[in-house]
Amino acid sequence: MTFTMRLRFLLISLPLFITSCTCNKPGPEGGSEGSDANVHGQTGGTEPGSSGGKPTSPADPRDGWMATETVFEVVGGVKGRTIVDLFAGDGYYAFKLVDAGANVIAIDTDPTKLAAIEELRKSRGIPEERLRTRLTKAGEPGLLPREADMAFCVHRYTTLGDRARFFANVRSGLKSPAPVIIIEFLMTQTPVGPPLEQRINENQLMDELDPAGFSDIGVYTQKIPYQYIAIAQDFVPGPGSADDAVVTP
Repeated sequence: MTFTMRLRFLLISLPLFITSCTCNKPGPEGGSEGSDANVHGQTGGTEPGSSGGKPTSPADPRDGWMATETVFEVVGGVKGRTIVDLFAGDGYYAFKLVDAGANVIAIDTDPTKLAAIEELRKSRGIPEERLRTRLTKAGEPGLLPREADMAFCVHRYTTLGDRARFFANVRSGLKSPAPVIIIEFLMTQTPVGPPLEQRINENQLMDELDPAGFSDIGVYTQKIPYQYIAIAQDFVPGPGSADDAVVTP
């Protein structure tokens, strides 16, 4: 496992969130306009799970490499938490989150995509309180202050214009420690994903998130196929922790 740590506290503070949390192409201002490079937003099926719903189509070909179960383990689990899918697309991640027990706010700039998510939600018998959809403007996360516990941004980071501003606004919409999970493709040739020129190096991504106000930023590069998982959040000291604590991988 390779883990790149922007600041040394991430491996200390993330477990505190786990135990204490209550439970394509950019437009002028960035956002989630659709394109063939949007692997996360392609149409596909979902599987039944803890949502209590029923399957509506065969297993999705993305399931093998999106590895959502592994992602949810890495972030400490999502069950019982209010999670934001910032660029919902066809709802792939939103429904995976619901199946894992989360209460989801699916956000997008495309009303047609949100209508399709609503239709699938109803067909699967998922209560509205478990999965809400919300229309927003390009470049705006569309969150209320401290409305959610965690946010996911999957394969959309590079479509944004003012990334620091966008994620600063996301941070203000989350409860402490305001964890944001960003999943992007590695800077190497992979069987799926956009061209290399449309990807971003994990170190550059961490540099760009600094101005958004997060004090902990780290990246896992070998947890899931073809992609890395970036975690940005605020540092929350725990009992007995010290500023000079040393974390070893």
